[in-house]
Amino acid sequence: IKIGRTIQSCVRSQARIIDDLMDISRSRMGKLKINASAIYLEETIIGSLAWAREQCKAKGIAFGIDLAPEALLIHADPVRIEQVAMNLLTNAVKFTGAGGSIQVRTLRDGDDAVLTVSDTGRGIASQYLTEVFELYKQGGLQPSPGDGGMGIGLALARDIVSLHGGHLDDASEGPGLGATFTLRLPTHIRTDFGAFDALEESASLQGLRILYVDDSSDTLESFGQLLRLEGAVVIPALGAREALRQARAAPAIDLILSDVGMPEMDGYQLIAELRRRPETASVPAIALTGYGRPQDVQRALTAGFNAHLDKPIAMGRLKATVRELREGR
Repeated sequence: IKIGRTIQSCVRSQARIIDDLMDISRSRMGKLKINASAIYLEETIIGSLAWAREQCKAKGIAFGIDLAPEALLIHADPVRIEQVAMNLLTNAVKFTGAGGSIQVRTLRDGDDAVLTVSDTGRGIASQYLTEVFELYKQGGLQPSPGDGGMGIGLALARDIVSLHGGHLDDASEGPGLGATFTLRLPTHIRTDFGAFDALEESASLQGLRILYVDDSSDTLESFGQLLRLEGAVVIPALGAREALRQARAAPAIDLILSDVGMPEMDGYQLIAELRRRPETASVPAIALTGYGRPQDVQRALTAGFNAHLDKPIAMGRLKATVRELREGR
């Protein structure tokens, strides 16, 4: 199993390098496309955060997340912004050793949505602070054996951020003293997005008691934080067995969000059991899956779910679905 995971990690790493090479080539030719829409910064980077937490756990690095008290709305390409976040996090993991720490923060600063990635790793000498954003340069440092990297990621990240009208900067007190990368993007002005505003206002999660079930502790924590930012009271359950215990012990539940592909007891079995219990027989439930085929949707509805959403979950779509369920559509 360990060998298999190592091979998978190497394949994913090489695939990212190839993708970055192609993108940096498109960028330098002015052909890198940006498909922008109104998105939340936090939900856009959730997959990258889950990946980073897993990598830090494997390397013995402490990993912390501090999200802004309000969700940060930006007008950006979600695929490209996640690509930037992944490159910043990959860089932090690569140059931080066991016993170190990485901290991710989001905040609003005036009209900017800000993402910072700070680490206690090898740091950057002052003469290299600008160079790290140049193609094939790594600030005078080389990654540890097996970490890979060609000095493409940060150059591409800055190009992508510039195309969004934002800024990407670095800071370090010197070698051995860690580094901080700061991404700034303009917040989205919502006055030109009336339909979006109406949907957001009518689809609040404020005060809802949500039983949230997933077999990944990283996903459970990361997406759980986003739900809390929307005002929900989250009852996390790591797997179906824990969900059954929580459903019996917790006060009245308003909504169930459950992953489907879980070991031992999957989401279909879980919802069937919850439907047999008086306290959860009629609670609205949404299946969260990586499968969006018509037969997958039908299977979820037949099992007892009221709705089905594909991963990754967009908060706006989730809120709209909750609104529809509460209105009895």
